[in-house]
Amino acid sequence: MQIPEARMWYRWLWLSPVLTIPTLLWVYFSDPGYRLVCGSSYEGCTWWIVAQMTNVIAVAASAMWHLILLKPALDKERPFVRWHGRQALLLAGVRTAIPLLIAVIMTDEYALLNAIPFLIFVWLFGTIWGQRQAARGDCSTLRWFTRDQAKAILTAVEGEKEVIDIGKQTKDLVYAIRFGRSREQRKKALAELEALGMVETL
Repeated sequence: MQIPEARMWYRWLWLSPVLTIPTLLWVYFSDPGYRLVCGSSYEGCTWWIVAQMTNVIAVAASAMWHLILLKPALDKERPFVRWHGRQALLLAGVRTAIPLLIAVIMTDEYALLNAIPFLIFVWLFGTIWGQRQAARGDCSTLRWFTRDQAKAILTAVEGEKEVIDIGKQTKDLVYAIRFGRSREQRKKALAELEALGMVETL
């Protein structure tokens, strides 16, 4: 089933800050820019370059956790999962590009703090957007880059979505039959189940 698998990878985007933020802080406070630019001497150090180097290295190192999204992005058997893997990677790329851009433009030692509001926005709304698209059997990245293949892939996924919807509906009806509050409610649920062809009238 491609839809649940595609949705699942967006959970990584929800949870990844638990790993990326500690990694960023650990690299940042180890001050790699100082060691690269200054070596063992304070002489000749340009501190804004040190700050930029440290910021860039910290962001790049923390972004490595998103390489796990290469797994769905390279899925050869399930195109819908593959394109959502690429879409999730694109969102992760935006989340990496924002602090990198700010780190390069701004020379302040604490420049990365300015990226926080933008990152929260992309993390929240970008992940919701991707997850909802996967749930309804759609994928913007697929439609943007492969117009010819998109129709066939999304049509196949639409059939899967109908199966999922029927399965959920059936589960709800069975629950109503077993635990319905009134006899009338149980009879109605049974009639709907019969209409779906899930039971035979004896």
